[in-house]
Amino acid sequence: MIQWVLNLDAWAHLYNASVQVRHVSNEGAISDSANPADLALVIVNFDSGDHLRNCVAHLGSALGSASARVVVVDNASTDESLEGVQEMDPAVLLLRNTVNRGYGRACNQGFKSTEAPFVCFLNPDIVPVPESLSIMLDAISRRPEVGILGPRLTNPDGSTYPSCRVVPKIGVAIGHAVFGLFSDGNRFTRTYKLMDDRHDVEREVDWVSGASMLVRREAFEQVGGFDEGFFMYVEDLDLCTRMRGAGWKSVYHPQAQMLHHVAGSSRRHPYKMIRHHHFSLIRFSAQRMKGPMKILVPLMAAGLIGRMLVAWLELRFRSGSKRVNSSTTN
Repeated sequence: MIQWVLNLDAWAHLYNASVQVRHVSNEGAISDSANPADLALVIVNFDSGDHLRNCVAHLGSALGSASARVVVVDNASTDESLEGVQEMDPAVLLLRNTVNRGYGRACNQGFKSTEAPFVCFLNPDIVPVPESLSIMLDAISRRPEVGILGPRLTNPDGSTYPSCRVVPKIGVAIGHAVFGLFSDGNRFTRTYKLMDDRHDVEREVDWVSGASMLVRREAFEQVGGFDEGFFMYVEDLDLCTRMRGAGWKSVYHPQAQMLHHVAGSSRRHPYKMIRHHHFSLIRFSAQRMKGPMKILVPLMAAGLIGRMLVAWLELRFRSGSKRVNSSTTN
């Protein structure tokens, strides 16, 4: 069964996508290809609506006096999210894919289009605050042992988004999988997301969220970049885990802060996103079960598929309730 699941997940990556490239150069904080910057910013876009333009509009102030190369990789969006991006300052290198290549593969694509020694991957629903990118660049430059650095992310209501987490032990993972569907307040989810820990001090962590992560080129290339077998989700956990295994550190740096409008594109394709999330969890877990633990792979896969079905049902129930409430109040 697990082999079938993994093969099904892999089908999504068997694309031979052609790429259309258009380069727009303006004066400002963004360097052109003739003058490579110390930093590159890679934003993967898919039906993100207004979020992408909002993200790009704030990059200049976030860079401060630093210079950077901005790359937007579009995974065959069908909405109007790209409109106006190329007319904005800073300049953008736009890579248009004719199919959705997945998040990790698109990140690798953007990474390979630059030569900067540091590359920051940003979700389009991120709004970096002034100086945040320059703070991150300065922090990682001073610590040669750090391969990945993540900022503090906050939700629109001002609460802290759990952007740094642990790789959970099996008991915590099971508890989060079961109870996390219904509430973030359970002790398993709180442990996994470090919700009871301080988020105002820099420290080494197991992994940081791929919504915003700054990577050192040397470290990223050493481990082969993002594993393109993950179509979407868990690729950040996997990358940090492999980097840690290669001797690099992942660091949470709260002095750099960004606003996170969670799931800008996921809200437009919720059922697909839930499926990708659970298939990625299956793949990650199966890869790391060694020796006698391998016998648990089919059971783990069945449990996560069951969780996916429950998540779908919950989403359908919530959507139905909203329609009923809307019809009764209009």
